[in-house]
Amino acid sequence: MDFRVEIKDPAIADLAEIVSYVAQDNPDAASVLGNHLLDAALSLAQTPHKGSPYPKLVNIRKLNRAAVQNLLSRERS
Repeated sequence: MDFRVEIKDPAIADLAEIVSYVAQDNPDAASVLGNHLLDAALSLAQTPHKGSPYPKLVNIRKLNRAAVQNLLSRERS
């Protein structure tokens, strides 16, 4: 059973800012990075206990930097 993943407007704005910043030097890498970050967030639908609990909100998970770095390094291999 998949869980619902909600990506809120502030997260979308942050993602757009990150992708825009990277795109200044490398548009292709920016696109790949944006897709990987979005895929990482959406993967919580199948693995809802990935990451760590967000202490300020019940039933909210966050992916830490190491989880994202692992995702990206697997793609480079």
